[in-house]
Amino acid sequence: MSENTPSIKEESTEDSSVLIQWQAPEFSYSSKGATWYFWLFFATALLLGFAFYAKNYSFGLIILLSFILIFVWSKKTPRIIDFAVTKQGIMIGEKLHRFGELESFWIFYEPPEIKEVSVKSRKKILHYLKMPLEEENPARIRKILVEYLPEVEQEESIFDSLARLAKF
Repeated sequence: MSENTPSIKEESTEDSSVLIQWQAPEFSYSSKGATWYFWLFFATALLLGFAFYAKNYSFGLIILLSFILIFVWSKKTPRIIDFAVTKQGIMIGEKLHRFGELESFWIFYEPPEIKEVSVKSRKKILHYLKMPLEEENPARIRKILVEYLPEVEQEESIFDSLARLAKF
């Protein structure tokens, strides 16, 4: 199987605690062309110009550091992550998030762009867990999750909408 090809496997043995598992890239990747980088440089230059005009050098430094981070992140390609729903909770990579730590879930499914399971956590720091579905059947995953967590509609965050709009 190709490293970038998502796969799904259902376990049906009585002693197995894995109910469903699949692989997917850790985030949605869009290659950025010359136009994307032009607008990044343009926006950075504009904001830096404003910062120096206003003599707000701290703001200028924050803009410069933000530009460097965005530029580096734009070059990053996603790793393939293992996702699984088990009888104990949700596995993302090697980390098990137990159902007792989780509050609810919602499946955002508007292909081809939005295909993910969002799980609301009771933790304050990592409040939402996002699991890309890629080509997986959302109805099959929903059928399993609804047995362990309530399905509660969520709103897509402004950050997620802006990131998708910026192809990030």
